Amino acid sequence: MNSNQFFIDQKIKHGIAQLEQASSQVARCADLPELTRLMSHTHTDHLVKSLSIVRQAAYRLRTVAEIRAEELTVSLLRAFTLDPEPMLTRIREAYRACCGIFPKQAELLRRALATMRSSNPLAIAGAAADPA
Repeated sequence: MNSNQFFIDQKIKHGIAQLEQASSQVARCADLPELTRLMSHTHTDHLVKSLSIVRQAAYRLRTVAEIRAEELTVSLLRAFTLDPEPMLTRIREAYRACCGIFPKQAELLRRALATMRSSNPLAIAGAAADPA
């Protein structure tokens, strides 16, 4: 094995290990901002990113993370429907965090914020000062 192949093999092993470690941490994420931070800080080397074995590990991570994001979004929206006022700040934070990483969840949270604004005129005044 030449030195270039050894170097690439090491990059592959490191990339897969990093993706698998992130996959195991997904279940421990307690809220959407934490999950999005984990996803945004997980990267693989550009030299091996396109290899199928690394893409498979990345796909597994993305699948696990999307399932967890759905679970967290559902629990957040349930709490929001029970008592909207105290959850408004958490919904805004989760929305901001999800925008670039989990677009489906961001859309659900945006709709919840829009519903809150349309049903509460005081929330509209607060939203003008602090847009979601």
